[in-house]
Amino acid sequence: MNRAKLMLGTVQFGLNYGIANRDGQVPYDQVLEILHYAHQQGLRYLDTAAAYGNAEERLGKALEELKLDFNIVSKIPSLPEGTGDPAAFIRDSLQRSLQRLRQNGIYGCLFHNEQDSVHADKLLEMKHQGLLQHCGVSLDSLAHPEIPADFELLQLPYNILDRRFEHMLKKPGIKKFARSAFLQGLLLQEEFPEQLQGLHRARRGFERIRLDTGLERQQFYMLYVLSKPEVNLLVFGVDSLAQLKQNIAIAKMPPLSADIMLQIEALRVPLPESLLRPAMWKN
Repeated sequence: MNRAKLMLGTVQFGLNYGIANRDGQVPYDQVLEILHYAHQQGLRYLDTAAAYGNAEERLGKALEELKLDFNIVSKIPSLPEGTGDPAAFIRDSLQRSLQRLRQNGIYGCLFHNEQDSVHADKLLEMKHQGLLQHCGVSLDSLAHPEIPADFELLQLPYNILDRRFEHMLKKPGIKKFARSAFLQGLLLQEEFPEQLQGLHRARRGFERIRLDTGLERQQFYMLYVLSKPEVNLLVFGVDSLAQLKQNIAIAKMPPLSADIMLQIEALRVPLPESLLRPAMWKN
């Protein structure tokens, strides 16, 4: 397995994120340690967004301090309803992100809201100006607009329970970033919240397969996504350096066997988007 297939997510650098997160926002000294170790281990891609609190600002400061180069992918915040000048909003948002990241240009920029991809031409103009190398969109719902033909990056949720976008993985000529391998940490938990018991029941069949492999939950569910050849990069976040080391160690393991993958693929549990999309979970 190739650890270069990992893309470090930075949402925890700026927010208390994830249903299983007990540690809160990552302290700045640990941000430095995490980035240094990630680079040392061959990771070269970072995922961030203007919507991730002060993640971009802390990331920019840390990278300047550490003098490290990464391929950074950020995101344009949701365009407010009734925006009179989408081009100005997109341009200003990107320029503010570049200022916070202390970069003249970045590897890629995505629309954080899939509905905003109708303004693809405005983001492509920023690419033509040299502010980014690749344009794309982050998907969350099946009710998304058609992916613009000129887009080269696609981020989507993908895990053993959520295979809604499997058809998109086969889309040629576009780099796919899979996020939510652990469904915000839920797949690693023993107990599930009452309103998410449907996910707990759906996991049982996969747990039986996992137990046969002898793998721990974190290993099994992460290796499932890493074992998909169509996934170019797996986006994962960490709360600590120890978590990063665990994930990198998993990425060095052999992929799941063809037989295990066939067993998983044969087990499909239909689930509503209300269970699969964390944005729709009720606290």
